[in-house]
Amino acid sequence: MKSITISKDLLEVCPCLKLGCISFSTKVVKKNDNLWSFIDSYIEDEIFNKISSDMIVKEKHIFDSREVFKRLGKDPNRHRISTEALLRRIVKGKGLYQINNIVDINNIISLKTMYSVGSYDVDKLGNDVVFRIGHPGEKFKGIGKEFIDVENTPVFADEEGAYGSPLSDSEKAMIRLESTNILTILISFSDDEIDFTDSLEIIKNYADAESIETKVVRG
Repeated sequence: MKSITISKDLLEVCPCLKLGCISFSTKVVKKNDNLWSFIDSYIEDEIFNKISSDMIVKEKHIFDSREVFKRLGKDPNRHRISTEALLRRIVKGKGLYQINNIVDINNIISLKTMYSVGSYDVDKLGNDVVFRIGHPGEKFKGIGKEFIDVENTPVFADEEGAYGSPLSDSEKAMIRLESTNILTILISFSDDEIDFTDSLEIIKNYADAESIETKVVRG
């Protein structure tokens, strides 16, 4: 698995910060019908009929993430982590975008665990990945978006700079149909331990994954 570390300055803001990393190889497909049947059922049974908009910020992993953003001087109502954004979209009845099976798996893992989750094409990354605080004026081109300001935001970066965050990811290492080596990272700002059980079951069932490895990165 690729070398992944957490910077000291980010750990000072959130000492319990940890990353649940899953690497695997696969063949990306545009759509997996069985996966979408599973996603639709989960959303209907566990989210749409059980979670209201005012409950979202009370979910432990989302609440803890918002607290870290406050400590970094970011308004969590303007800078929402991906999990919160997904949940708000669902409770409004808008459903999820269908991208490809790996991105779709990424999203359902996020919904099941309530962690912000990022999935990246390993072959597009440098040798050393660090989770750190965004530098002054730092930006990256978001997927389907304009440049995103990530100053004072937790970001994933390699030797070329930031490429991902709990809010959004860049085009640099986005999952494409030609991607074969994947790194999925669960970002925990909470004090509980990361449980890979559900994530691994989903990846095995709907990605035909091989060469699966896991590790937890902490300070």
